[in-house]
Amino acid sequence: LAVRSAGAQFMMHTHNVFSMPLHTTHRKKLLCTMPPVYALADGVITLSRADEAYWRHFNPRVFLVKNPLTFDCTSLPQSPLDGQTILWLSRISVEKNPDQAIEIMAKVHKQCPDARLRIVGSGEAYLEKYCRRRTEVLGLTNCIEFCGFQQDVEPFYRDADLFLCTSSYEGYPLILAEAQSHGLPCVVYDMPYLTILESGQGSICVPQNDVEEAARQVVRLLK
Repeated sequence: LAVRSAGAQFMMHTHNVFSMPLHTTHRKKLLCTMPPVYALADGVITLSRADEAYWRHFNPRVFLVKNPLTFDCTSLPQSPLDGQTILWLSRISVEKNPDQAIEIMAKVHKQCPDARLRIVGSGEAYLEKYCRRRTEVLGLTNCIEFCGFQQDVEPFYRDADLFLCTSSYEGYPLILAEAQSHGLPCVVYDMPYLTILESGQGSICVPQNDVEEAARQVVRLLK
């Protein structure tokens, strides 16, 4: 209101999915407070058709944009897909479920003993500590590599044979676009509202938190 009363236009960029507050106890009140605020804006920018449809109930000026890639995906070298390296690349946080990636790997390892999982990223220290401890408990220290934060992630895509995404929710996950640009098949926890998954090509979606099915699809692809 202060910005608009000064004569300037005010745009809201909702860089996530509208239902995100439902996933976290301390943010649930946002589901009620966001709509009247967004209704006052001159426009709302969203990342998916689902969000576009939702926010149009509160504001007639809604614009759909896509997260831009920072590289030319048509000129990237494709992964040869001649190994059994699984890549999990993201921020280490609760909604990304890195711990479930480890549980998936435990099941994959039983059928594909040569497979290995590379976890690239950093984040919440307690969660990373838990993941490392869980890796040791499951006896997977020889097949799970924690690579930490990386400035240049392109080599990790190029050296991988499969991409694993275990997120509870995403807005417009560039990690999937990057993985597919390198020719990697993707096993993804289903987020049916995502624009990038609409075509149904390049990714196998499995139910949220279904470790068994995710592992089964990973094994099927690796074999």
